[in-house]
Amino acid sequence: MQSLNPASPSGLPNLPSSALPTVEILELRTDYRSCHIVLPDSNERTAAIALAGEYYSFFRVEKSEARAQSICAKLMQRGHRPVITRVPKGFVVWTLEPNAQLATQTTSARLSDTSSSLNSSTGAPSEKAATDAPVAPYRILVSPDQYKFCNIRVPDLDKRLMAICVDGLFYSLFKTLEDVQQAVQIVKKLNYRGNETIITKNARGYSLWVLEPDARMD
Repeated sequence: MQSLNPASPSGLPNLPSSALPTVEILELRTDYRSCHIVLPDSNERTAAIALAGEYYSFFRVEKSEARAQSICAKLMQRGHRPVITRVPKGFVVWTLEPNAQLATQTTSARLSDTSSSLNSSTGAPSEKAATDAPVAPYRILVSPDQYKFCNIRVPDLDKRLMAICVDGLFYSLFKTLEDVQQAVQIVKKLNYRGNETIITKNARGYSLWVLEPDARMD
């Protein structure tokens, strides 16, 4: 039996290009609606799109179409149903969440209030789930020259969010912690589904920022 190639940085096995099916790319914003959802195994608000009455959670952004298609093929091999949308910075991969619920204004406010309890057993994925799942990529930025502070708006919230801009992408503030190891552990819990996160070092400690792929600067 032919063995699979070593896993790629995405945490999914590499496959020959000839074996990769293609996913249709949604070019028009009118083809889908940007939103945020709540997943059954997490109390966190997750960036998503609504398409044909179904919700797809954010997986990752890729600069090239070929790379996005490759990741989609690997996701499909694992039983997921992905879609791709085109954005100015590249291609966004989303995966179907059949049991997701739309995060309303009330739900989003409630989740924001309970985010401080993420280290407890309430409102957080189990330690086993966070450990067993592939850890999404994250970066620790130590110099203010590596990012720019700004305010953003996301499609399903009326209020603006504090954010940073890195390489043309917006990341909203989740929380600030004093200990870097604690910050990394929370990143693993937040991002065990594949979300991209950035940690910045500042005078108060370490701030966690979560990618908002459909945000716009306010």
